[in-house]
Amino acid sequence: MEQSPLQALDQELQNHPQRRAIQRSIVSLLEIAKGSTDADEWRLINGTLADIRDGLSVFAPHRQTRKVTVFGSARTHSEEPAYKLAQELAVEAVARGFEVMTGAGGGIMEAANSGAGCENSTAAEAMQHICHFYRVFHTAQFAEDRMELLLHSEIPTGTVAELNREFDNLVDEGSLSQGESCDSNGILRPCLRFHLDRRRVGLLYQLIDRLNDLPLEVAPAIEQPGERIRSALSCS
Repeated sequence: MEQSPLQALDQELQNHPQRRAIQRSIVSLLEIAKGSTDADEWRLINGTLADIRDGLSVFAPHRQTRKVTVFGSARTHSEEPAYKLAQELAVEAVARGFEVMTGAGGGIMEAANSGAGCENSTAAEAMQHICHFYRVFHTAQFAEDRMELLLHSEIPTGTVAELNREFDNLVDEGSLSQGESCDSNGILRPCLRFHLDRRRVGLLYQLIDRLNDLPLEVAPAIEQPGERIRSALSCS
């Protein structure tokens, strides 16, 4: 007997790592179905889901590359300084291993897409700032009820004590503690764990800046999510 689409989907999801999230999405669709029989509404829903599917498909090959997003006025003309600066920024971004994303409009976004420019500009300074942001800091994630700042390098014990004194207001309870945690690709990394006071997000960025300014030995270049430190241990 031929399976129904729902039966086939249930079988397909048996070992899917996001099975519960997918099931919740299906439940949401069923809840909408209970209250809507309007053809226009379902065309909207189907079209939205198709757009999401196509978007994920388009961006999947680029998932492992860090990106710089450029938005700006579509009315900026090519002879204006801001237009030239956007071009220079795009050139610097690509040269340092980033991809450039825009809203595909004219003006500033057109300039970024064209990616032409000259050396020794403020765009180079901007890209230096972005690269510095990932000097020690790798990424942030929540593990249960704690924030984890994954790092490229272990922090000395004495420095952790200093950070606890400096950023006491950032922690809702307890203190900053050092440990190890797996990133989204299963690589074990040094990390700082703490209970984040979500009213103090501005301090979180100050902490990241402080970490990046530490005189630690780190990766020599910007590290892409798909190009992890080879000496790092894999989580099993």
